[in-house]
Amino acid sequence: SEAILGNVEQLSTHEGRLHVLQCMHALPISNARQHSVERFLRHCLGSPHKFVSTWAYSGLHALADQYPEYRAEVSELFEHGLRDGSASTRARIRKLSALGFSEP
Repeated sequence: SEAILGNVEQLSTHEGRLHVLQCMHALPISNARQHSVERFLRHCLGSPHKFVSTWAYSGLHALADQYPEYRAEVSELFEHGLRDGSASTRARIRKLSALGFSEP
């Protein structure tokens, strides 16, 4: 995971970003990578590629699951996505919300 997440901000294709986003739930995020992963996820939320922006919510859920200090903000982002997101975004957020977060 260090090799993948260590270079996450350098991913230049939406396909590469999507693949990482789809694997985020299985990748432990080290303290050293926490802020670069956060920047990557925020960038992906604004992607013009709908799959990337939708899967960014999964990455945010993984980040908040591992770092509870993000949970309140991620919950707000979920609320915004449920209100203003595409149908696929709303479906993804509903699925993630049903999972909840791990106990700290």
